[in-house]
Amino acid sequence: MNPNTKGWRLGFSYRYFKSGRHFVGTDEQQQRKQQHTEVINWQHAINAEMNFTLNSRWSFGLYLPIINNTSSSLYEHGGNSGGDSARHKTHSFGLGDVRIAAYRWLFDPAKAHKGNLQAGLGIKFLTGDYRVQDFCYKSNGSIILGPVDQSIQFSDGGTGFSGELNGFYIFSPGWGLYQFVLPAKSKRAQWGFNGSGRNTILNSCFIWQQCNECA
Repeated sequence: MNPNTKGWRLGFSYRYFKSGRHFVGTDEQQQRKQQHTEVINWQHAINAEMNFTLNSRWSFGLYLPIINNTSSSLYEHGGNSGGDSARHKTHSFGLGDVRIAAYRWLFDPAKAHKGNLQAGLGIKFLTGDYRVQDFCYKSNGSIILGPVDQSIQFSDGGTGFSGELNGFYIFSPGWGLYQFVLPAKSKRAQWGFNGSGRNTILNSCFIWQQCNECA
């Protein structure tokens, strides 16, 4: 990367995710799958990001997630004892929580050619709806409009902050290791469910990559 690079960059990423496993701590509740009472979620997410590089060390980012969720369950509809006929789906589609962040390379990129660390600090805004509703189909034949499961709401209901640590190290020409860590905390305001307090998310990614431009 040219250390004197300055300007805007627009990017998009897509993620598909399916979940259907239940845990209490580190113990998986295998009986939920055996009893067919598990909640199954599908998520399609597009993240639009706009980055501005101010100079060789400072940059800023704006992140807008667009999310499409589907949740299949028994408990919201006919109940866990209702059998497979009681299983129905709820849906949510919309904008998630928008985040802005500032980043700084800790070492001078003009000198740190083999490796560097980048620290980032961001703010997550309450732009996603945490009160999404859909229809639930009850065993008595009634249809009730109510809150969808917390796992497919677009927001935790609060404004929060995020801290990031990005880094890379080039071991040899053509091979490098890249790391991304994102811890985030926000004030959670659940709606339709019990619980309160602070929510912590930690994403960590290590990439061992062959790069023709590494030197």
